[in-house]
Amino acid sequence: MGAFLDKPAVEKENHSGSCDRLSYALAAMQGWRTEMEVGLEFVNILTSTPTFKEGDKTPEHLSKSLRQAHFAMDEYLKEKFPSLLTGEDRSGTTAVSAFVTPTHIIIANCGDSRAVLCSDGGVKFGSNDHKPTNDEETKRITAAEGQVVLGRVNGNLAVSRALGDFVYKDVDALPAEKQKVSPEPDMTTFERSEKDEFLVLACDGIWDVMSNEAAYTFVCNQFKAGYTPTETCNRLLDYCLSLGSKDNMSAVVVKFAAAPEKVEGFKAPEEIPDPNQGADRESPTPQGHVVGIETILSAIMQGGATVSSSPGEDGEGDGPVVEQVTDGDDSTEDSKGDNDNNDTSNGDSDEQSRADTSASAEHKGASEATDGSDKNES
Repeated sequence: MGAFLDKPAVEKENHSGSCDRLSYALAAMQGWRTEMEVGLEFVNILTSTPTFKEGDKTPEHLSKSLRQAHFAMDEYLKEKFPSLLTGEDRSGTTAVSAFVTPTHIIIANCGDSRAVLCSDGGVKFGSNDHKPTNDEETKRITAAEGQVVLGRVNGNLAVSRALGDFVYKDVDALPAEKQKVSPEPDMTTFERSEKDEFLVLACDGIWDVMSNEAAYTFVCNQFKAGYTPTETCNRLLDYCLSLGSKDNMSAVVVKFAAAPEKVEGFKAPEEIPDPNQGADRESPTPQGHVVGIETILSAIMQGGATVSSSPGEDGEGDGPVVEQVTDGDDSTEDSKGDNDNNDTSNGDSDEQSRADTSASAEHKGASEATDGSDKNES
């Protein structure tokens, strides 16, 4: 089945903790992909940067530390994996990370992993995905002797900022941040507010099928139903699988004091209509219709299956349809299309491993996860 399994791997890796007036959890799941890569190297690199070790822990220094860590991580990858420089291995990773201090939230995003800060009853901030078609990104790619073809860097890579991907960092006269694919993150700092509810950091396996607003509604509903941050992360991954995500998935949820509290008798809805579904990404299910978590998990328990929505006369879909997956079935195609962080230059024979990074850092420490998410489309 190329880059996909006969049925999704739904086992999850979890980490969680708490301090002061917040708690956090991480969940990672392989899903339909044939591989899953998880590591903690970014945290070690981050805490080893001169800015972090020698500077104070003010928001300004922590922001500099996060930024510096991305460049240091790129250098680490060069030394650790020489095959990345020769082009034998064309892997790369997007990244999203954050420091949460008693007074501030400092966010770094590189690529199409995304951070969403929710406060005062809605989405306060969502980081911008780095796509080659963005004006700023196109200018840098062109200046670095590259081009944007079919929305991709040199017609191959669907994101314009990433760690690794050294075949796109080949102009010796240019610094790392000026290369066709840059490791430089966007940095955003907020003062913490008593109205802050939660922070979500997740890879594109989540955002390919869910908008920022839908993620806010989903997480709120889980907290109202009494689910813990770990259970909420796990259910978020299962829900995105039910929506049709065929990528690896990892997510971090940081719960603040103003997050919704448990409501007695409240049951989290199985389906959440997303008014923004398809607005900025292609959706694998018709707009306004989603497939419930229990539906897809029931199908998984019965054997390999994929879930689609059967179109009605109006084309809007009249409900979920469970189809058995067999080799050669059209369902093995990646539903994300151009939104995938794929390198297609070597065709079917080249199944490159990519990773998406999600990280949450407390000012006294950090936790980070990557997932081998993006491979070549068949």
